[in-house]
Amino acid sequence: MKACRKCDRLIPKGQNRRGLCPKCYARAWLITVCIGCAEVRRIRKAGLCHTCARKAGLLTGWAYSISKPRAATCPTCGTRFMGKGARYCGPACQPARKPRERTAEEIAQAQHRETLAQRVAYVRLRTRVVAGLRRWRRQDPALKAEYKRRHRARHPERLRAERELRKALAAGLVTREPCGLCGAEHVEAHHLDYGRPLAVVWLCKACHWQHHRSTRLAARALRTSPPAPPAQGNHEPERRDTA
Repeated sequence: MKACRKCDRLIPKGQNRRGLCPKCYARAWLITVCIGCAEVRRIRKAGLCHTCARKAGLLTGWAYSISKPRAATCPTCGTRFMGKGARYCGPACQPARKPRERTAEEIAQAQHRETLAQRVAYVRLRTRVVAGLRRWRRQDPALKAEYKRRHRARHPERLRAERELRKALAAGLVTREPCGLCGAEHVEAHHLDYGRPLAVVWLCKACHWQHHRSTRLAARALRTSPPAPPAQGNHEPERRDTA
């Protein structure tokens, strides 16, 4: 048995109330018989427990206010309804809210969040792809070498353009610039035309990946879109002379 931390009496088993004996606990929390419901409860005000004091209206404040329904008239349809402070009878009668115009700062913040989301998506995809390539390289290095050989044979203009660009960078003829979309420092070259190796646009990895993804989606949508119907003009039929 433990001793009460107020009166130092031994507390019987099963009657420990936060380190106090039943008498000290009742004195500390004003636990006695409520004069309203005649039950042993914690007294809140005027000898009443919390429930009885709230019903009697002794507890004031917005947390204890009991709003009663009242009759009101909807300004849109004129219907009488019972509501607790409501102005309209339903969502159909509420006027549509006009969208607030965003400021330049909010637009810039939204673009920044979109750029960050694109970078996060790129990093996740790159991590997954790099892990797969490492497993593939460990499992079959000969297949990787064969894939490289086929890629070089299929796209010789890309290899030629990359080689010329590396030589120009080493000679100082071309300098790296920040990303043209987000301003990042770590960039890579994007060739607009492989016939012109030095005409490149500097993009970071995330923007470069997003650019190629948008290009592939646009090309796919162009291939799968139905052909446009022929234009139907108000042309008069040609008249043929039967004479």
